[in-house]
Amino acid sequence: MDSGLNQQAADNTAGSPEENKARKYLAAADEGNVDAQFMLGACYALGVGVEKNLIEAMRWYGRAGENGVVKAQLNLAILLEKGDVGKPNPKEAAHWYQKAAEMGNATAQFNLGTCYAFGKGVEKKTGEATDWFRRAADQGHMTAQFNLAICYSKGIGILQDQSEAIAWYTKAAEQGHAKAQYNLGICHAKGEGVEQSHFEAVRWYHMAADQNDVMAQFNLGRCYTKGQGALQDPYEAARWYTKSAELGFPKAQITLADCYYRGEGVDQSPQKAVLWCEKAANLGNSAAVKRLGKYKTGQA
Repeated sequence: MDSGLNQQAADNTAGSPEENKARKYLAAADEGNVDAQFMLGACYALGVGVEKNLIEAMRWYGRAGENGVVKAQLNLAILLEKGDVGKPNPKEAAHWYQKAAEMGNATAQFNLGTCYAFGKGVEKKTGEATDWFRRAADQGHMTAQFNLAICYSKGIGILQDQSEAIAWYTKAAEQGHAKAQYNLGICHAKGEGVEQSHFEAVRWYHMAADQNDVMAQFNLGRCYTKGQGALQDPYEAARWYTKSAELGFPKAQITLADCYYRGEGVDQSPQKAVLWCEKAANLGNSAAVKRLGKYKTGQA
């Protein structure tokens, strides 16, 4: 038992309000109050009212979890998976995720789906992964909706169905999932699972690009360059290439280099062209290495 709490257990007026609460939780937890056991675990996990102690946190989460407190089961699983105390224990983590998932906790369902998808602590089973993603997605879990869309798009653990993929991408995208927004843009641009519409593609690219999705920013730049789904505008194209390039996307860096070399949407600057091409080359992009040689010899 924690000595720091016991030393002051008799004096409930000593210390801060947080410390007093922790002492009350300890007294109630020792008497079997499951809510107090969970709250005491949280106190130790966060260092609220007591010195942070993840071993004690896991102990109290475990006691509450054994008594059916779903949030305690989830929190214990997360600590076990992360391995903040000792080595990660994926098998035990999956065990506690399973308990919380079966009680309907969406986060636990998503995490358990991830365990099955990658074989973390359980045998890899894509069908099980998809099933748990669906349960979480049905409860509005954004990332589970995105993962379920991926499963339908690629036929992972379920029959391939682009229409279903679009439906789940849309649910996640409407909640603000940037990669779902980007993927929806791709689907609309190619007409995969939906009627082809470059205008819809640009709309979804914009949403993802505003969240700093580098590929969406790059694709949006291309749309403005080509006039697909948007008015042809080299300045707007260069602006989005710049955003993507500044975040380290090699294709955008090469394209921006070309913009500077030719003076398209930016003031012409062979020096800046070389600079951006070098950035892409330094990231191992072979096309940038070839382009760089042509820039330096004036043969581009």
